[in-house]
Amino acid sequence: MNRKHLHTLRAMSRYVFICFTIQAIFTSILVANPGNAQNSKQLDEIELNLRSSSEDLARALQKIERQTSFSFVFNDADVDLSLPVDLPKGKQNLFNVLQVLANDAKLQFKRINDNIYIVSGADAQSAVVDETPPVIDDQDTFVAGNITASDDGSAIPGVNILLKGTTQGTTSDADGNYRIRADPSTTLVFSFVGYATQEITVGNQTTIDVVMELDYTEMEEIIVIGYGTAKKKDLTGAVARVEAEDFEKQASTSLIEYLNGTVAGFNSNQNPSAAGGGSIEVRGRNSLNASTAPLIVLDGVIYNGSLQDINPADIESIDILKDASSAAVFGSRAASGVVLVTTKKGTDGKPTINFSTKVGVATPSRDFKPYSAGEYTDFRRDYFRVAEPREDFFYHNPEELPGDISVEEWRNYSDNPQDDNTLEWLARLNFFDPEVENFLAGNTVDWYDEVMQTGVRQMYDLSISGKNDRLSYFWSLGYTNNEGIILGDQFATVRSRLNLDAKVNDWFNVGVNAQFAARDDSSVPGNLRDMYRVSPYGSFFN
Repeated sequence: MNRKHLHTLRAMSRYVFICFTIQAIFTSILVANPGNAQNSKQLDEIELNLRSSSEDLARALQKIERQTSFSFVFNDADVDLSLPVDLPKGKQNLFNVLQVLANDAKLQFKRINDNIYIVSGADAQSAVVDETPPVIDDQDTFVAGNITASDDGSAIPGVNILLKGTTQGTTSDADGNYRIRADPSTTLVFSFVGYATQEITVGNQTTIDVVMELDYTEMEEIIVIGYGTAKKKDLTGAVARVEAEDFEKQASTSLIEYLNGTVAGFNSNQNPSAAGGGSIEVRGRNSLNASTAPLIVLDGVIYNGSLQDINPADIESIDILKDASSAAVFGSRAASGVVLVTTKKGTDGKPTINFSTKVGVATPSRDFKPYSAGEYTDFRRDYFRVAEPREDFFYHNPEELPGDISVEEWRNYSDNPQDDNTLEWLARLNFFDPEVENFLAGNTVDWYDEVMQTGVRQMYDLSISGKNDRLSYFWSLGYTNNEGIILGDQFATVRSRLNLDAKVNDWFNVGVNAQFAARDDSSVPGNLRDMYRVSPYGSFFN
């Protein structure tokens, strides 16, 4: 072998050695978990380099996580991350730093493998417990297995496996296999859509094979969502929602008034009467003879009563199902759409008492007065000129004749004129005797002022609600007294609702959804058509 070949051999040997070393390093990195080097050390053997500063607990934990491979695990509801703490300055071991935090924030730190669990409570004493088990082989801290379906035994990919009480976990691969680090005291939670969730405690097991059972309850829920509750993502059709906060400041007598102009594709006409309300259509008029009103579902039950009996102050939300997919749940009655009304329930916390009052007035947006006295006689003149044509100016007022027509000529248009020109003129206009008397006396009636008014509207609502572990309740009482813009148009109602849900035990619940309404619909409003037709020279009487 010459020198050239020897030199080449030595270079290749060095290259192979370097490649082998790099491969070994990366192999150890892939095999080891993050922080595996620190995992074998005690807490007092792990050094930190900190700058002394007063800050909150959240930043202190973040600094420790950045300088170590440990992760802190805790319940947000139990640990106040805004508590002020004082980190020691300079190089410190992790045990001493945690001891300082434990004393400052009254916490307990418990280290299991590469996780540090934080416990807080009124009875918790500040302490640091280092309970790292002897680490002989990393394989001892892992659990593996295979997940299959109960119906056909096929592998299930994508099953979620979580450590109970944490967000740490993994998923099964395409062959249903999984592998996860778990302590013997850990409970594994297996969950997948369409299958019942299972919980298994690890104990001394290193292999846990799981057979997932089909969850028939979820399948049944799809059938009954129309008469109960359903997540919006599960609905395939066009759905529009109106929340209570969108209209709670609006003084409305009926829920129809809430929906005016709020939902695309929803048609409603506003009733100007004191009772409010009106007609509603989701898909427009799609039938000549049948009703086109949508189906009303109140708290999951088909509602056949009057919408005036539902107090708008009791409504939590309104969902409108606008397309034909709603018929899959409600059948042919949903052909014109569905309006889902959800009323308020009790909320967590102390009992809440709400009282609201709304007072306002109702007036016409513009005047639409009938004929005045002079306009009325002109109307009678023009009417008879077309209905019963006679000589020119036969129906004109003798005091308003053109210059080329004399009063005598005007009188001669009649075969037997009355002596008084005014009486002759009123007779030609077919005035009745009371009209003639009022005309001669100068008496007129402004029927607009007699029929129209400024209506006063009043609404008062009281509700009491609350919720605890066993009972949820909502009770309301509302009183409405409205006057319309037409004299005699009045509406008064008392409405009450009780929503009660009680948990008797873990498997038995009882509830009541009830409402009561008493309405006064005895008003007799003035007639607008007669307001335009009646003569201003008529006599007013009640």
